[in-house]
Amino acid sequence: MTRPAPRGRWVVVAGLVIAALVVAELASGGGSEATGRAAPPLPAKALRPPGVDLASLHGKPALIDFFASWCAPCAEEAPTLRKLSAALGHRATVVAVDWDDAGGPARAFVRKHGWTFPVLADTSGKAGES
Repeated sequence: MTRPAPRGRWVVVAGLVIAALVVAELASGGGSEATGRAAPPLPAKALRPPGVDLASLHGKPALIDFFASWCAPCAEEAPTLRKLSAALGHRATVVAVDWDDAGGPARAFVRKHGWTFPVLADTSGKAGES
C-alpha cells in the first residue's frame, strides 16, 4: 500500500473538517428539525476520558465517529481522526464511540492509534443503531 501524497492527506483532512462543520450545523438543530427527532444520547461510559454528552457539545462544532476494533475501514481512518483532532485543537471536538465492541479490544485500538480525544463505549449498540 502506498502512502498518499502530502496534498492528498490534506484533502482528506479538509473533507473531515467540512464533515465536522456539517455535523455541528445539524447538531445545532438543522438535523433534528429535518428528521423530526432528536439525536440519541451518547453513551455515558468513557473508554478514554473525558466523557461527553450532547448537551456539552450543543452549539459547538463536533465530529462524532462510530467505530469498532474489528472494523477494517475504521482502522484505516483512525490515523486521520487523530490528525484531525490535533489540527482542530479547541476549535472543534472529535468524539469516538466504540460500537457494540468489547472493552479490551476497543482500548487496544485506541492505544494503537494514539487517540487522545474522548472515546465512549456503546456496549449495547443502541446509540449506533439510532
